[in-house]
Amino acid sequence: MNTNVQEHERNLRVSRRAADSSPASTNIEINSILESVMMLSWPELMKEYPSGLLHVEYRTGADDFIEYLTVLSSGVRGYWQLVCEYWTSALWSHERGLSFGNGRSSALATEMLEFVMDHQDAFLRRSTPTHDVLLQVNPPTELETTAAKECMRQAVRSIDDHSRFNAAYNSRRERFERGLELLHAKSNEDSTAEEAATNEGMAEKPGDQARSAA
Repeated sequence: MNTNVQEHERNLRVSRRAADSSPASTNIEINSILESVMMLSWPELMKEYPSGLLHVEYRTGADDFIEYLTVLSSGVRGYWQLVCEYWTSALWSHERGLSFGNGRSSALATEMLEFVMDHQDAFLRRSTPTHDVLLQVNPPTELETTAAKECMRQAVRSIDDHSRFNAAYNSRRERFERGLELLHAKSNEDSTAEEAATNEGMAEKPGDQARSAA
């Protein structure tokens, strides 16, 4: 292991010990915020298989912080594809941070996942030693998407109280908020288009029935 990696590992351990000595900034569980990220990223991550499934798998260390996280998608029963993975430490086989697989990408998912992983200490975690966790995320309903947005906004507001003087954080927060607003606008457009198509179909039915009768 080279000097830079050793230095990074040492700094990471110090920051984690400091985080453990302070109370959580939110009352949101880490699993809940990760599920919210997947729901809000669904339109981009699952555009080819909107009725599929997402699996979030992660492993924690002895300090309860996530060391490795991977997201898999399934559009066909029994067949899984890598969406992305996140490593909190660099090793010879991989770099630290987020990477996507199979030509996938999502600017919003990137912002949200990096936000969560950079602020793990702000979320409630299971107080048990090293363990593996699997979360299954189904296609979100409109109500679930709304709840996920509120969960994410609550997390941003809570963490903002501790990071408001950090310029880099403020820049990320602005991009993140814009992403949520764009997602909200797109959801409204999709709903309006769907409603218009439904109304148009209903308006055509009487004429169709008259032609059938003739």
